[in-house]
This record gives sequence, C-alpha cells and structure tokens, in this order.
Amino acid sequence: MNPTLRFFLFFYLLFTITCSHAQDTIVIDRSTVVSTEAKEYYFYTEKDLSLPDILHQQFKPKKDVKLDYITGIIWVKFVIKNASPTTRFVMHASDGHVSGLYLYKPTPAGYVMTPAKLHHPEDGREVYNRIPAFFLDLNQGETKIFYLKIYATNEVVNFSYFIQNTVSYIESVQIDYLIIGLYCGALMLIFIINIFYYVSLKNSLFLIYATYVLVTLLLTLTIHGFAWLWIPDLDTSYHIAYFTFRSWPDIFLFFTMNLVMLKQHYPKFTKFCYTFIAYHSLLMPVFEFTDSFHMRTQLMAQWEVANWLVGLVIIIITVIISYKYNKYLLKYYLISYGILSLTLLYFCVYIAANENWLVVEHVFKTGTLVEVITFSFAVSRSFRITKADLKKKKEDEQKLHEKVRQLEMDVRKAQMNPHFMFNALTSIDYFILKNDATQARHYLSKFSKLMRLTLDNSKNNFVPLHDELNALTFYIELEFLRLKSSWHTFEIRTNEKIDVDTIFVPPLILQPFVENAIWHGLQKKEEPGKLFISIDFDEGELKCTIEDDGIGIKKDLVPAPNSSHKASGISITKERLTLIHNILHTPNNFSIKDRTAENIHMTGTRVEFNMPYMLEYI
Repeated sequence: MNPTLRFFLFFYLLFTITCSHAQDTIVIDRSTVVSTEAKEYYFYTEKDLSLPDILHQQFKPKKDVKLDYITGIIWVKFVIKNASPTTRFVMHASDGHVSGLYLYKPTPAGYVMTPAKLHHPEDGREVYNRIPAFFLDLNQGETKIFYLKIYATNEVVNFSYFIQNTVSYIESVQIDYLIIGLYCGALMLIFIINIFYYVSLKNSLFLIYATYVLVTLLLTLTIHGFAWLWIPDLDTSYHIAYFTFRSWPDIFLFFTMNLVMLKQHYPKFTKFCYTFIAYHSLLMPVFEFTDSFHMRTQLMAQWEVANWLVGLVIIIITVIISYKYNKYLLKYYLISYGILSLTLLYFCVYIAANENWLVVEHVFKTGTLVEVITFSFAVSRSFRITKADLKKKKEDEQKLHEKVRQLEMDVRKAQMNPHFMFNALTSIDYFILKNDATQARHYLSKFSKLMRLTLDNSKNNFVPLHDELNALTFYIELEFLRLKSSWHTFEIRTNEKIDVDTIFVPPLILQPFVENAIWHGLQKKEEPGKLFISIDFDEGELKCTIEDDGIGIKKDLVPAPNSSHKASGISITKERLTLIHNILHTPNNFSIKDRTAENIHMTGTRVEFNMPYMLEYI
C-alpha cells in the first residue's frame, strides 16, 4: 500500500476513534447531577466471564440489548471525564430493584472490584443507601473507563445512572429518607388509629381499612426497593415483592366491598368478587412458584398488570352499581382514582423520558398518601352514616315495638271493659228477676254513675288516681248490694304523701283483684268480713295491697258464679301490668299469698303488686 495512503488511513481511523470516544464520554462539569443516559453501553452474557474477557467484547447501546426479565449477567461500560475541580463523586442507579451490583474501577495496577460491605454482602455498595451507589475518584481533566457488573434473576434492568458530587448526594439521601420517614409515619399513624377504632367500636370496617393501609405501605416500600435491601436472598425478595403486588388490588377490592356493603345489596356480584380474589390470591401464587407458562421469566409482570387492571375495573363497577345506596362515596373514589391515574400517567412519562426514579417514587408516595387520607374520610363518614342509620333503625324498631305493646295493652283494656260491664248487668238482671224494683233502681243509679266514670277513664291509658279510686268505691258498693252483704265493710287507704290528683295510673287495674277478693273470699264467708285496699310508696314505687279476711285460697274449692270471667279478668290484668311495666321500664313485682300460711289465726288472701304510674300524662 502506498505510504501516503497508509498515513492518511491511520489518521482517519485515529480521528474516527477519538471522535467516537469523545461522543461516548460522560463529562462531569460543575452541574450538581449528571445523567449517563445514552452514553453507557451494555453487554449481556449468560455465563460469568472474567473482566479481561469482557474488555474484548463488543458493547452495544441500551436499545440494542434485551433488558426485560432477564436471568444472567449485564455489564455496563462508562467512559467518564472530570471537567470540574471536584475529585470525588458518587455514581448511583435510579432504582434499587436489582441486587448483585459490582463496580470495577481502574487503578495503576489494573481494574479492582469494589469490595462488598457487611450491611449488604450481595451488592458491594460503598454508600449506605437503598439505591446502589459507588464512589468515583477522578482528578480534574482525567478520563477513566468503569465497568458495572449486574447479576439479574428474572429482573428488569432498565434504569439510568447518575453522577453527583458527595455533598449533593448526601443531601439527596437525607431528603429521600426524610420523605420516606414522613410517609411511613403518616401511614403507620393512620393504621394505628384505625386499629384503635376497631378495638373501641368493634366495627370490622376499621380493621379492613387498617389492613389496606398496611398493604399500601408494604407495596410502597417494595417499589422503593426495600425488599432487596433487607433480604439478601434474591429468590425470597422476588416472592415477597410479588406478594405485595398481588395483595394490594385484592385488599383494595375487599375493602371497597365492605365499604359499600356489597353483600347486603348484591349477593351474586359479591360471589363474583370473591372468585376474583380467590383466583388472584391462591391460583396466581401457584403459577408463580411452579413457573407455569414460564411466568417468572416472561409473563409475571404483564399478567400482574392485567390483574391490576381487572381488579380496578371490578372496583369501579362495585362503586357504580352501589351508587344509589352510597351516593356520598362516589366523590371519594373519583378523587382516589384521579390520583392513581395521574400517578400511573407520570410513571408512563417516566418510562418514556427515563427520569430520575427517586422523583417517580416520591410522586407515587404523594399519590398513595392522598388516596389513603381520602379513604380515611370515606371510612369515617361511612361509619357515621351507618351508626346514624342503625340508631334510627333501632329507634324505629323500639317505637314499633312499643306501639305493638301499646296496642296489646289497648286490646287487654278493651277486653276488660265488657267483662266488667257483663258482671254489673248480670247483677241488675238478678234484682229484676227477684222483683226487687227498689234495689234494681238503686243499683241501676249507682251503675250508671260507675259506667260514666268508667267510660271517661277508658278513653285514656292513664287516669288520675283519684278517679280510679272513685270508680273502685262505686264498684265495691255495687258488689256488696249485689251480694246483699251489708255486714261486709271495706277501707281504701292511701299514703298521705301521695297526691291522688297528680299521680296517673292505668284504669281498671285494681278492679279485677277486688272482684276476686269479694267473690272468692268474702262471698263465701258467713260472718262479717272486711276488704282492705292500701296504696303506698315503697322505694319510689307505688305499691298496692288488696287484702281480705275471707275463706282464703285453699278453701275456695267451689267456683263462684261467673268464675271463668273472673279468672279471665285476673289473667288479662296481669298481662296488662307486664306490658305497662315493660313500656315504662319499671320493675314488675306481683304476688298472691294465703294469709293462713303466714299466721294460722288469720284467714283470707293478700295480693301485692307494683302499680305503674306517671307523674303527668298528656
């Protein structure tokens, strides 16, 4: 070859190599942060080669190397020139999701691998941070070539590298951990508050929401690379990472189902939701661990993205179909889904622009924190509304129950009135049959007064004690006339502290027991007897005693006339007493005793019970 031609060819090749080298050089100027984007070159190998073998390999641009879901070794070549007066720098990756990083630095004796550190023996980092980082030492104007060795196990090695001076790097690390600390502290505070509400209020919604907050926190820490930082074993950290990715949409869906009370309104759709959760929580782990369909090496991330989208769509459907029952929840979900959409949109922009991963992480934290706080308000409002609804429902049930009991009491009272009138009319009929017109007219006069008073009293559920005692006096006088037993006497005694005009009692409560004392006790006694009625205060209760010195309970073997009506009257009155006491929430004490059992020299019967009463009645 012509010497002149050789000379020009040599200088052409030298110029070409120099220009190419200059184009690939990463220049560190006075900027705080320098990106190596588009100036690092990659080489992929399945086998572990030594550095001398690597030096002779052909490195390619990132776009020409497969970096998604790879298992093997990635080598990255950096040509770095220092054009600033600073001599020490930190080079770090934009992501902490890949373990097993080693940096080879040039020295006068050859390349030396950065030694591994005790805090994380897998990655050889010299700076303690969740992001892989290494020190670089270059004098001003000096150019060096560095090689980064990455061990990957089914991982996406698609992130950028940045070079910073040590001061700015330390500041960024401090800010990073400050933001992470504040974020974790806020979520843990919300978690603890909801656990406290669950323990205090016994509402499972707070426990479910606390679980959702905890899973959101674990998901965020996983995205930030803490699974790889804390767990050196790559396979274990991989499974933990995908567990958090799977758990988040499942617990989000389960939380939404309970928040909108889906089971109560749409049981069939609830079964569909549980089917999806079972598939995602049980079937997907089986596929992952067994590597079915080559999921771990090819399809896991894509499949999980699809599962996430399906889960989020089911959540949207759940909120929409339950809108008429939970209209107030729509705005909370619009805010939350808006935040999620913006976060995902920013993530897509990051993928396209290869921005700093730390910024993306902080955007994600901000979005999830706003989402969690938004749902905190939703849970709080749901609890208040549910509590108010339950209280209203309980009050309505109580009112309905009391109304039913009131109707039952009215029925008993309605049964009591004809029973009493039947007995009175039977007595008038008795005088007419005996051709005793004088007694019949006298009895009819008293009966008409009694009927007027009884009918007036029967209009109300409670009447003044004075009116009830007047009606009872008329009744006793009529019964004594009916028995032609003028030798029998009666006494009605009330405690002097009782104002008979201001205390209201149920009508026709005393009458059946008085009737029973006359017809079962005094009517069968041959000598004069006495009926004693006492109304007194006993520990704040109105205590009534009806006592006679008749033949007593045991000797009353022969039924008196109309005894079935009397037994019915006693039974109806006892039921009325029980109902009224239940409505007023007062004690119901009732007893019937034979006086002979207390004293062999005494005869007769004593009835004692608490009389329901009110101090005012409208």
